[in-house]
Amino acid sequence: MKVITVTTTLLLCLASPLFAQSGELQLHPKNPHYFLYRHQPAILVGSGEHYGAVVDLDFDHKTYLQALAKDSLNITWLFTGAYVEKPGDFGIQKNTLAPAKGRLTMPWKRSSTPSYALGGNKFDLTQWKAANSTQL
Repeated sequence: MKVITVTTTLLLCLASPLFAQSGELQLHPKNPHYFLYRHQPAILVGSGEHYGAVVDLDFDHKTYLQALAKDSLNITWLFTGAYVEKPGDFGIQKNTLAPAKGRLTMPWKRSSTPSYALGGNKFDLTQWKAANSTQL
């Protein structure tokens, strides 16, 4: 079973009152080392991660989620920050955190300032990109 990190545990502790209101994942009220999901005991089981899954337009989300479900896994780790790598960094082939040219997607609009390290204009971190936008 995958061990939940201290950071994740802290996040769940801080968010627990919000989850409790919705009836979703929360810490067990009698033993904070355990969780409840929809008021039933729950164990989070996962293996692996795809840090680049949310920034790489070529990542096959459907196949990945089907594989998790097939193996009865109920947690995964995603890297949701603005950090990306260049293809070939660290000698990794087909690195989801290093999308091919033109296949990077971010939640922010591009600015008019050139010189983003991986090409194109820099991102404007004060403006969200429209959900249906194909801007890369």
